[in-house]
Amino acid sequence: MKIRRLDTTDPDELKQWYAACVASTRVEQPTFVPKPFEEQVRQVLEPELGAERYDLVAVEDGAVLGAVMLYLPMEDNRELVWLVVDVAPAHRRRGVGRALVAAAEADISAERRELVVPARLPADRVEDHPYRRFGEAMGYAVATVSTDRVLRWPVDGSLLDRLAVSPDGYRIESFVDGVPQEYRASLGVLKGLIDVDSPTGDIEWEASPVSPEHYAEELRRHVEAGRRLVESVALDGAGEVVAYSEIVVPSVPERHLTQEGTLVRSDHRGHRLGLAVKVANLQALLDLGVTNPSIRTGNDDANRHMIAINEQLGFVPDVAELIFAKRR
Repeated sequence: MKIRRLDTTDPDELKQWYAACVASTRVEQPTFVPKPFEEQVRQVLEPELGAERYDLVAVEDGAVLGAVMLYLPMEDNRELVWLVVDVAPAHRRRGVGRALVAAAEADISAERRELVVPARLPADRVEDHPYRRFGEAMGYAVATVSTDRVLRWPVDGSLLDRLAVSPDGYRIESFVDGVPQEYRASLGVLKGLIDVDSPTGDIEWEASPVSPEHYAEELRRHVEAGRRLVESVALDGAGEVVAYSEIVVPSVPERHLTQEGTLVRSDHRGHRLGLAVKVANLQALLDLGVTNPSIRTGNDDANRHMIAINEQLGFVPDVAELIFAKRR
């Protein structure tokens, strides 16, 4: 078995890599619908702005056994690196995962002192699942636990009517495929606080604001991939974005909708703005007429306030996500 970088110029290897990662995910999420192959490859070739991303693969006799994705922030949080490990079911319990993690750790520069590894598993197996034993055997500790929740789509419009709020002194607006230019600076500042202001256990984050230029580039990539971006914002009297919620509509209708960030600026909390922007965003989705089967969101288990809002909206627990971390 050899560990090396994924050959992004080899179509056959890319297909094997994609198949191994999908099969790995479906071990604990059997109904998982992946991104289309072409879209997944595009994300490897064109990673997010302000970050580097590459994959190492375990190869034996021309077959891809598994892979580890390395995601490295390049502008903020430069001490961090995310590792996502996948091993095809047929090749597990052979040391492939251990070899991939060891190779990734050896490939990372010394400035990357915090290594973070996520793992999704059944909510009732948090304490004894093999993924936990694997992480701990590799020297990683559980930094925090979050839970993915799912809302069947479409949601009942009458529920949204009952939950809709209009906080005094604020204006709620919704947009599809991009907010107006005049909102992008303050929205970008708020988006950069999502990991700082939300519970993340033992992992420390720096603010990572999204500039208007980065926002425009992210939007371009969504559109080119056939995705839609639905965003709702709360504006204060000065026209600043002080709360937001966003949902990504995937390029294929079989995939779940993804609830991305929802955040209220700390000095504007206590006015039910979180509920206001989430309800407005779901209403905007209804108006858009999307037919995807569900919306998926995730919250750190310590984020009781946002969990309560999601439960009001009908989200139910699906799978747990352990976030492992190792400091070196």
